[in-house]
Amino acid sequence: MDIEKLLREMSVFEKIMQCTQLISNFYRGTKLEDNTANAIGPYTQLGLKQSDIYLAGTVNFLSDETGAMLPSSELRRIQKECIEKSPHHIPTMFVQDVIHGYLTIYPIPLAMAASFNPSLMERCAAMAAKEASANGVDMALGPMVDLARDARWGRVTEGFGEDPFLGSLMAKASVYGFQGREYRIPNDHVGSCVKHFAGYGAPEAGRDYNLVEMSELTFRQFYLPNYEATIDAGVMAAMSAFHAFEGIPITGNKKILKGILRDELHFDGAVMSDYAACNELITQGVAENEKEAAYLSLEATCDIEMMTTLYAQSIPSLLEEGRIKMSQLDDACRRVLTMKERLGLFDDPYRQCDDKKASSLFLCPEHRALAKEAAEESVVLLKNDGILPLNDKSIKVALIGPLADNPRILGAWRCGGLEKDSVTMRQGLEERIGKENVFMAKGCDIDYKGRDESEIPDAVMTAKQADVVILCLGEDEDDSGESASKTNLSLPEIQKKLYRAVLEANPNVILCLFNGRPMILEEESKTARAIYDCFFPGTECGHALASLLFGDVAPSGKLPMSFPRSVGQCPLYYNHINTGRPRTDETHRCWNQSAYIDCPNTPLYPFGYGLSYTKFAYGKVRLNKNKLSYGTKDSLVASCEVTNIGERDGQEIVELYLRDLVGSVVRPVKELKGFQKISLRKGETKTVSFTIDESLLAFVGSDYRKRAEPGSFVCWIGPDSEVKEGVEFVLTKEQR
Repeated sequence: MDIEKLLREMSVFEKIMQCTQLISNFYRGTKLEDNTANAIGPYTQLGLKQSDIYLAGTVNFLSDETGAMLPSSELRRIQKECIEKSPHHIPTMFVQDVIHGYLTIYPIPLAMAASFNPSLMERCAAMAAKEASANGVDMALGPMVDLARDARWGRVTEGFGEDPFLGSLMAKASVYGFQGREYRIPNDHVGSCVKHFAGYGAPEAGRDYNLVEMSELTFRQFYLPNYEATIDAGVMAAMSAFHAFEGIPITGNKKILKGILRDELHFDGAVMSDYAACNELITQGVAENEKEAAYLSLEATCDIEMMTTLYAQSIPSLLEEGRIKMSQLDDACRRVLTMKERLGLFDDPYRQCDDKKASSLFLCPEHRALAKEAAEESVVLLKNDGILPLNDKSIKVALIGPLADNPRILGAWRCGGLEKDSVTMRQGLEERIGKENVFMAKGCDIDYKGRDESEIPDAVMTAKQADVVILCLGEDEDDSGESASKTNLSLPEIQKKLYRAVLEANPNVILCLFNGRPMILEEESKTARAIYDCFFPGTECGHALASLLFGDVAPSGKLPMSFPRSVGQCPLYYNHINTGRPRTDETHRCWNQSAYIDCPNTPLYPFGYGLSYTKFAYGKVRLNKNKLSYGTKDSLVASCEVTNIGERDGQEIVELYLRDLVGSVVRPVKELKGFQKISLRKGETKTVSFTIDESLLAFVGSDYRKRAEPGSFVCWIGPDSEVKEGVEFVLTKEQR
């Protein structure tokens, strides 16, 4: 396709409409004026004629009134109409929030980060891409890579946690999975749109859509790397965030979108707004009216306006007044058309889009097996006093709780995933040990407002009949996600009452927690015999957890976010900086130190923490030399012996942490810089080695440039971020 020739032939309005994104409701046989359910008001306020909708460059929300995904035949029909009614027969592009699966749902992204397995992440994203592309989707609006340090923010469920090293690897793997690794997107893959650029994961007070207030240094050191990783992977598009940064909402923030994203990071793909975000520049108070909002957005190089039509209403007059140039509109339209070319839409506007192929892929055995594998690797064992794994011979299990036989375990942004296709805990256990050995009781509702205790006595009686209780508690799948911020991270009080009553009836309680964010577990961590953080495991929940509980698979997941002791600790993260008065004693009240008087500074469970069914012993860290030459390609090797000292075979994620002891700006007390997953048989020892070079020691300084500085460093190798014994080395200007 000769895009430049096409641009010369297109009218101004055609170009504007290529920069407009509408939703699929408009194309489903309903007159424009009859569509009234819209977050920003009646659709008639969009100022479009019925014929205009076929010029829209992208179409979103590909579902019907029930939330079910539109079949590929329907997308084919819409595409055919768009091509026939477009003056230059330009195909539209179908985009969808494919976050952690299409119909086969794998664990939420936060849980995928707990696997510490980028390769698994890539395979899962590729699986989602296969299902989505077969149904006609051209681009996934994901991954969401916003760094998250505050568990109050509901959208921590969609990202990869609090660490930029882990987050960057998972982000890059997601893009590779969705798009493949070539410039031209294969037909069984989809384009990828990283979101939300940038810094959206740190809203004030953890409240969604809120102001983000941080230094540019913090922004560049910690929040920017995840987005950079997706650009390195060739991500096709980026979505601007809702929030204001340095006083200017991102959608109209020229410094962030043009200055950093395009000029510094050399991103040449399309930028789209989030839903109605261009219009929200007015609400946020930086634009007086629609015309000013359109000007600020296009000036910042926001190419695609999602579900508002400020561009259509205002760009013609802005061009006439000379406030924007035709070259700016051409640049925006060119980037949209280039995406379509990368996807091959000009050659085959339907790509796959095949009902028969889609139905053969949806929930097929291969995809279910991968979803189960992902769930098994993502679950984190937080506590085990020896009760796990269970022996499946003649054991009687009381399965209790509002999530024990509940299909709502897919998590937020579950795309086309259906409850009827979910394997519940009950189904998984009954298949594993037989219905006669599983005693069921709901106990209570999951709702935070629930007050009905009438089912608790039945749960108590059920617990008394069994050898062990598996208690399934936590959040509803929609209590984490967008617009789901919280000030209370504990279990609902009704669930706590159930927990206490069941525990008194049978102390052999295994708590299986279903959640989209870190939760407060101070009480439960002291009294439960075992705790599994299952997050929201997806379609194959019951099968995966049955395999883990009975030891068919050993747990290996590690926490991607710290679990606080109290919500008052939030935001909480391991890679914090030292103050001039760091806390030195976590057991007593400290004077004149950076500390709480009623709680330790430390988390209940730290970043990188997770148990297995066996135990691992770490030897001392050894370096093959203790000096690196600055400004060269010099490297050293840090190694550590890890021994399985338990009674079972197992897998361990071995983690490398570094600290720069003195820098031109304050440096974190620890930073993850490597990890390896190893398998060890009972009694086996392996030496795990990491190569350290100058690139691992580089950081963003006060001039916003990234480089290493000569000086002393500490290296740790251990099971989590609270590893204690390290060894020093020096980056020196002295030549060897």
